Amino acid sequence: MALRWGILGTGNIANTFATALKVAKKGSLVAVGSRSKSSAEAFGQTYGLEASQCHGSYEAVLQDPAVDIVYICSPHPCHHAMALQAAAAKKHMLVEKPIAMTEAQVRDIIKACQANNVFLMEAYMYRCHPQTRLLVDLVRAGDKIGQVKLIKANFSFDGRSLGPSSRLWRNELGGGAIMDIGGFPNLWRPDLTVLGPVQIEYKSHSKSEVEIIPVTMDETNLFAIEADAVADALADEQLRECKYMTLDDTLGQVRAMDQWRKEVGLRYQEDQD
Repeated sequence: MALRWGILGTGNIANTFATALKVAKKGSLVAVGSRSKSSAEAFGQTYGLEASQCHGSYEAVLQDPAVDIVYICSPHPCHHAMALQAAAAKKHMLVEKPIAMTEAQVRDIIKACQANNVFLMEAYMYRCHPQTRLLVDLVRAGDKIGQVKLIKANFSFDGRSLGPSSRLWRNELGGGAIMDIGGFPNLWRPDLTVLGPVQIEYKSHSKSEVEIIPVTMDETNLFAIEADAVADALADEQLRECKYMTLDDTLGQVRAMDQWRKEVGLRYQEDQD
């Protein structure tokens, strides 16, 4: 049975998701909601929706009986309220990252979904990719790459050219390295569950002296994650260009080039010592 999707939002990531649904085997787009009817209809025309399937409010999508599951891709500060509304409407949901702005909001969403028996997932697409599954399987097997000693995960892009009005440079809109792409490298640690319990040390480097962006933001963040006597993990996210992930192990090193966008495969380099 194919899932019938409703999209809440009409921004760039909504277009990416709707494009993917056009070739999906287990899902189809049946509704879109926006703050204005005209915006929803313009979006819907691009993806083959009828005018009746394009709603001038998010609530209308949640009340649509033809919708099984919603993709919440509104601005970050809106995720919490919209997810609670979706849960109350008994709609399963995929919520664009970050799922919410605070830990308390995340707990609210989880509690609401449990109470209403609806599915909830945060939209980190790389966790469902075959390359990710392969790398996790290699680590769990143990005989291919040995015991993991260090994980280095980087994902960044140059955000300085976007200008001070960009969401990425505004705290109130969920900007900064952590809220935007920081979750990608940091979520690698839970994926490799063989590493056991962890302790996390977080350091933030804010740069108010950036020439192009005269604001204070968490432009660079570093997580030092200590696994329980097994491995260390470093996750570095910056608003500057850099993207890769490496696993240093007892037999050598595995590097996933452009791990987050999946443009290249895995490289394995044996230890020469």
